[in-house]
Amino acid sequence: MFRFSVLVLCFIVLGWNAAEPQTLQPIAVSGPIEARVNIILTGDGFNESEVNSGVFDKKAEWVAKKMAEFPPLAEYSSFINFFSMPVISKDSGISHPQKGINKNTFYGLYFYDDKNYPGYEGLTTAGDGSIARKASDLVRQHVPDYDAIIIMANDTSNSGVASGFNVAAVSGDSTNLWWASVHEYGHVQANLWDEKIIERQNMDIPASVPNITSSLVQIPWRVWIEPGTPVPIQFGTWPDNETVSAFTKAHSLNGYSPQQNCVMRTRGYRKFCKVCTEALIKAWYRVVYPIQNWSPQNLDVTLSGGEVQTFSVETIRPKTHNLIVRAAVDGVELLVSGNSVTFSGTQLGNGAHKIVLTAIDTTSAVRNDPERLL
Repeated sequence: MFRFSVLVLCFIVLGWNAAEPQTLQPIAVSGPIEARVNIILTGDGFNESEVNSGVFDKKAEWVAKKMAEFPPLAEYSSFINFFSMPVISKDSGISHPQKGINKNTFYGLYFYDDKNYPGYEGLTTAGDGSIARKASDLVRQHVPDYDAIIIMANDTSNSGVASGFNVAAVSGDSTNLWWASVHEYGHVQANLWDEKIIERQNMDIPASVPNITSSLVQIPWRVWIEPGTPVPIQFGTWPDNETVSAFTKAHSLNGYSPQQNCVMRTRGYRKFCKVCTEALIKAWYRVVYPIQNWSPQNLDVTLSGGEVQTFSVETIRPKTHNLIVRAAVDGVELLVSGNSVTFSGTQLGNGAHKIVLTAIDTTSAVRNDPERLL
């Protein structure tokens, strides 16, 4: 399917005028909804006064700004739209039932005692999926094919959780709120798993998980491991965070992760590992078609004699590099300079010919692409 696009990245600042509740508000828009990855920020525990005075708006703008600055989201900002959707809760704040604090909020987020971490309160979207479903149903009225919803809880306790329906919930101070949004976004967009120990037992990790494995025989990121690198490596013993191997103590007792540190392992760490970066980029290419426009619009062209026709494509451009355009005529690849090729009827000769222009992303951040997404 071909999609059209406006190629100018436009940041729209909401300012101090409060947005209408339950309406889609643009924060940073790079193109049409149907041709981009769409991230929607909504909130829970913001009462009418906080929504009307712009408290929610400012938090949503801040989180979107910090997420958009975080690599690889920064490099691929032209692929991504950020929107907000304010909703009004009766009460301000989030429920902590174990402390006797109960709030009447729009989505009904609440905290619970996390048995894996004594003394730590975890934010939850409810085990039955009702909260995530409610957020999804609301957003789908405006963005039927949204890619991620992040519910910002109006609470300073640092926490975050990913749920079904590509919905996550986050809470905390100004730093944790955006950091947790990045971390949870990795879960919902690219199926990244937590690399810190969550399951205190051995478990089989599905092969579909990009960044965790329980097998040293079939390591999904083998292509990233340089010759001579020891495999496995005990977590915490390696002198740097850039080496790719299979680091122990990842997710489960028998789990391994690609690098010693990553956003998906350590709270506050400000970098995705190489394998998680690759997984995110590939996830975006499953949504965004790199050719945004083409000429001529009519794909059936008739040329006679000396008539000349230029065939060109307009591609979406990551911030750090251009896509390479390749051309082929009847299956024979040609050298192309730029994004176009020109032929005359005489050059092509009599009969029907098939001219194909392909856009390719040659980023070094992706090595493992069996689907040929890039």
